Amino acid sequence: MKSKDPGRKAGEKNYRYQLESVEVLEDASRIQSPMIRKFFNWWRSFGPELPGIDAFDSFPHDELQPNIFRVDVIGEGRFLFGGRGHMARMILGGKNTGSEFSTNLTEASSQFEQENAKLAQYYATVAKNRLCSHCQGTLMTLNFMDIGFESLDAPLGNAHGDITHIVGIIDTNPSNILGETEML
Repeated sequence: MKSKDPGRKAGEKNYRYQLESVEVLEDASRIQSPMIRKFFNWWRSFGPELPGIDAFDSFPHDELQPNIFRVDVIGEGRFLFGGRGHMARMILGGKNTGSEFSTNLTEASSQFEQENAKLAQYYATVAKNRLCSHCQGTLMTLNFMDIGFESLDAPLGNAHGDITHIVGIIDTNPSNILGETEML
């Protein structure tokens, strides 16, 4: 199992997902999903500069829109769940849009808050690295089926070089159902 990211670890399991691999991508060779590859190639086309939210808004991503989700960076270690396309909502759930989450925990933090803090740590690492992060694993769907997934999280910047958003895309792998996850 590969993991080059301290925020999410290969083999990590929580109540919703099991990560099999997490890695920073430098090329598209490990990407299985054509839609994720298309999104990655668009992001990488900006070269050493990061695309901004304006570039993303003008990207012709109509066929990708259902699988895209957005996280707003609102401070160091602080994030806001943004909009999600309808497939991303079905895969990830959609009730937390507009909710803030952060790396901060207290002794009274619930399991849900602890999981969101791990997610915030992961996004903080994506923002710090300024590179795309690629994940593969299994996810428990709302009907309690385990299905394979592949996702990519891409940082977006502003004119000052600050990371303002992380835009992700997720796709399921129907041949990877019921926990028969294989390393792709």
